[in-house]
Amino acid sequence: MGCETGQQWEKALQLLEQMRGQGLRPDVISYNYVIDACAHTKNWMCALRLLDEMRQAGTRPDHISYNAAIMACGYSRRWQQALQVLRSMGDGISPRPTIITYNSTIKALGNCGNWREVLNIWDELRAEGLSPDVITYNSTISALATAKRWRDALQMFQSMGQDGVERNVISYNAVINACAVSGQWEKSVKLFHSMRDTEISPNAITYNSVMKACSVGRQADLALELLNSMESAGVTPDVISYSSVVDVCGVCGRWREALQLLPRMRSRGIRPNVITYNSVIKAFGAAHLWQEALSLLDEMRDSGIEPDMVSFNSVIKACGSACQ
Repeated sequence: MGCETGQQWEKALQLLEQMRGQGLRPDVISYNYVIDACAHTKNWMCALRLLDEMRQAGTRPDHISYNAAIMACGYSRRWQQALQVLRSMGDGISPRPTIITYNSTIKALGNCGNWREVLNIWDELRAEGLSPDVITYNSTISALATAKRWRDALQMFQSMGQDGVERNVISYNAVINACAVSGQWEKSVKLFHSMRDTEISPNAITYNSVMKACSVGRQADLALELLNSMESAGVTPDVISYSSVVDVCGVCGRWREALQLLPRMRSRGIRPNVITYNSVIKAFGAAHLWQEALSLLDEMRDSGIEPDMVSFNSVIKACGSACQ
C-alpha cells in the first residue's frame, strides 16, 4: 500500500475503505500495513481500533499486527495500552507473544521510564520459555537509563556476558548513557575505554554520551580530547558532539575555548543550534562578560536562530552579574 510512512495514515485508511467498497475483503497484510502506518505517526487509538476491527471482521491478527499495535502505543507513550495488547495475546485465538513482542513492549515501557514493569516483563518472557536476545537487553538498559537506574543498567550489561548474549555498540551506548545521565561520569569513561579494548568501534552516539558525562564531571580537557580523537578515528562529530564540548567548556569557565568551537563547527559544515549558543552565552555570563553575551545574542538572530527563554535569561543574568 506504500503509505506507511510520514503523515499518510489517513490515506492508508481511505485505501482500506476503497477495498471494501470494491467488494474486496482486506486481509491481514492490508491491516498490518495500516496499523504500521498508525504506529509511525503515533496514532495509537487508530492502531488499536484496527486491531479490534480485524477480530470482529474474522481476520485473525498475527504477530506483526500485535507488534505494530504495541509499537504504536510505545511511540505515543501509552504503556498501559501496550500492556493491554500484550495481555490479550495467547488467549487460544490470538498468537502467543514472541520475543519480538516482548521487546516491543519493553521499548514502550522504557519510553515512559517504567522500569519496574520492564523487569516484570522479563519474568513473563522467561515463563513463556523465551530467551532474551540482544535487543531485549539493550531496550532494558535504555529503560533503566531513562529512570536513572545506573546500577541496574550496569548489572544488566554485565549479565549479557554471563548469559552468552553478545554485546554490540548499542549495548555500550545504552549503559554509558545510563551512567552519564545518572552523574556517574567516571564509570561512563571507564566503560568507553573498555569498549575500545574490544572489536566494537564507538560511534557518534558513544562519543556524545561520554562527552555529556564530562560535563557532569567538569572534565573539559577530556571532552576536548574526545572530540579530537573522534575526528582522528574517522567518526564525524555532529551538532550534539560540539554542543556537548561547548557546554563542558562553559561549565568549567573556559569561555574562550567554548567560543572557538563555533567557527570550528562551521568549518566542518555543522551549524550551531540554540543549545550551542546558549552554552557559550552562559559561559560569558559566568565570566561577567555581558557585552560578549549581548553580541552573541545578535549573532544568533543574524544566523537565523531564534533565541529561546534560556538565551534571554542567560544574557539578562550576565548583565545583572556585571552590575554587582
